[in-house]
Amino acid sequence: MTEIVVFSGKGGSAETGSTAAFAAIARRPVIADRDVDAEEFHRVLPPR
Repeated sequence: MTEIVVFSGKGGSAETGSTAAFAAIARRPVIADRDVDAEEFHRVLPPR
């Protein structure tokens, strides 16, 4: 299993979009959004 971690200390630097792009092409993605104030994956990726 390959693990890719995307993080940044500032908001608005495309962490969610980049992670969603990786998840969209992965065979069996497991993703977690650790931003407790502004979780955004539900806006970018449809549920599987």
